[in-house]
Amino acid sequence: MAAVSTNLGRVVIGDRFIAAASLFLRLFQNDFTPDVDTVWADLTEADFDGYTEWVVEWSPTILDGDVAKTTAGLHTFLATGGTTPNDIYGWALVTGVGGGGDVEIILAERFAGAPITIDAAGEHINVTVQIQWTNAP
Repeated sequence: MAAVSTNLGRVVIGDRFIAAASLFLRLFQNDFTPDVDTVWADLTEADFDGYTEWVVEWSPTILDGDVAKTTAGLHTFLATGGTTPNDIYGWALVTGVGGGGDVEIILAERFAGAPITIDAAGEHINVTVQIQWTNAP
């Protein structure tokens, strides 16, 4: 029989492990659809004027029935100029800072309707990340 996580256990996982991890939200600009085998080398990080990765801050974990949820607040990636235009295809939640071989992808998503073109000051992309988990049926 499989182990079962308790309601309290799921909250503890969110608040002590996920919230305590150093995770970063990044955008990618290559025409790619992430899958279970995606690694950081598969993606090309955005580099439009004003772009920077975001250090994720998580909300306290809540229980919605038997589903535990934690959410990173809304983040706006804002262009400050248009000299380095990008077509943005999606986002990735990663470990590690500043690229390199030590980056591990936790989650990644291609935007519906991608790409989103960023080519002028004031253009932006909003991203909210939510992680949820439950016991397997």
